[in-house]
Amino acid sequence: MSKRYWEVETPVVFRSEKNEIRIFNEHGKIQVYPRVEGAAHGVGRGATIDLESMSIEELRELRDLINKAIDAQFDTGIVAS
Repeated sequence: MSKRYWEVETPVVFRSEKNEIRIFNEHGKIQVYPRVEGAAHGVGRGATIDLESMSIEELRELRDLINKAIDAQFDTGIVAS
């Protein structure tokens, strides 16, 4: 039985006060979790974005949507200190 991607690749991890994001560059996956105090691994139920299953057009659209959301947050000036 072959191993799963999270068993063979060490992700790049980004943690904020509220979220944890794990990026598996070699396998084209992004996992997003809410941070939950008292949870088994410190995070709640998350979601995985499978970049390998997306077309180039879909990847560009996703990148644009994420960048627009981040830019909009900068514009509001409402960010954690």
